[in-house]
Amino acid sequence: MSIATLRRLVLLWGITISLVSTSITMPALAGQKNSDRASFPGRRIGGGTRGECLMSSQPLVALNPVNNLGITASDRPTVYFAVPKLGGSYPVEFVLQDTDGNVVYETALAAGKTKEIVGIRLPQNSLKVGQDYHWSFAVVCEPEDRSQNLVLSGWLRRVSSQMASSNESSLQARLEQVQSAQKAGVWSDAIATLVELRQAYPDNDKVLRQWAQLLQELELNAVFEPSMIGQL
Repeated sequence: MSIATLRRLVLLWGITISLVSTSITMPALAGQKNSDRASFPGRRIGGGTRGECLMSSQPLVALNPVNNLGITASDRPTVYFAVPKLGGSYPVEFVLQDTDGNVVYETALAAGKTKEIVGIRLPQNSLKVGQDYHWSFAVVCEPEDRSQNLVLSGWLRRVSSQMASSNESSLQARLEQVQSAQKAGVWSDAIATLVELRQAYPDNDKVLRQWAQLLQELELNAVFEPSMIGQL
């Protein structure tokens, strides 16, 4: 065997080893990425036996991804909650904290007279890029007995936007923005944009289909009452 032939064989063997190594490593990385599904504890759907103010079978719902981590590229994001009709108007408390437990933002409002979507808009630049924040959303059913509160909790992370910005404000352009945000995993922004579109175009077939698809992706289609959207 010539020296040239031997060198070619060694080169081919090295390429083969490299390809095999890559095929083994990539699934492991994918597995690490998918492990985030169980990494963010909390409660997206509330109700059950707690909360004497809950008068219907419709639970309190946070519009948050399955892994309970909302991703946003906005400098002033909005977090949304579906509040069912309660026994009257009740105080609602929202608290956002950093990972050290420091309160970044808190607010209070009243809800429950009618079923509705409640949006909590955060102050501008209250989130630092790359950091995780924990939020809680509580309906205070009985001020003297906090165990009766209807409580949801989850997480929010701000990321640097890698999506191309657009000045297009047409319905089609905004629906495409929703799809791009979903594909990029920027779920909080996809939800916020689509809620705004449901407000502006309540009977539009394209918006309705996109909304149904979003609820399915969030795995909330089984608990989200269809008529709730009419209150937006």
